[in-house]
Amino acid sequence: MSEWLSIPPTELLSDKLFTNPVYTSHDAAVLAFALDQLRLLVSNADAMATLNAGQPIFWVEIDGRIHRFIIANAGGLRSLLSFIVVGFFGQRRASADHAPIEQVDTELISELMVHPGLLAYCSLLLDDGSYGNLVLFADQAAMLHWSTSERHAYATRVLAPKYYESVRLHNGYVAGGLTGAQPPVLQRTKYLDYRGMLPWRAVREYVVDPEAFPP
Repeated sequence: MSEWLSIPPTELLSDKLFTNPVYTSHDAAVLAFALDQLRLLVSNADAMATLNAGQPIFWVEIDGRIHRFIIANAGGLRSLLSFIVVGFFGQRRASADHAPIEQVDTELISELMVHPGLLAYCSLLLDDGSYGNLVLFADQAAMLHWSTSERHAYATRVLAPKYYESVRLHNGYVAGGLTGAQPPVLQRTKYLDYRGMLPWRAVREYVVDPEAFPP
């Protein structure tokens, strides 16, 4: 990871405001909220029995915000004692064309069931109109397998720089699985800034309990 600039956990970068640690706390709260809603959904055995694997569940809040939960493997979510978490938060360009990113999102959803170990894919509409995404994997191998998707690579390398000014990508885990009440634990955050001629990349590592890390 030598091409990634390492940033201390509390350092402030005046020219990269999207990396401010306060956003890490905000993003972590969004991911914890999404995880709690997923716990409620999966605990409803009747709803799960009538739901086809990979079928989206749309949840509308009182203020009209629409959240989407796609459960690829309800059995795995119930049985696993720990799993891997990926959180994605992108800061959109004001003039971005929504159509290409929405199209590839639809195509990626159609691939969920062919990626072993991908458990759930959740999107929450945030106050500013952007989305926060939570993706759960059974283990590291499953997460790496998802990264081999050609559509995923196209979205990351081609569409993201055109659609987003910057991105925060969180990696972590949940100890205790869905049956527990633990929030996601973030291990690192990767930052990408697409506003220059070349992408700027940086990473923050966080101190976590190594004994709690899932296998």
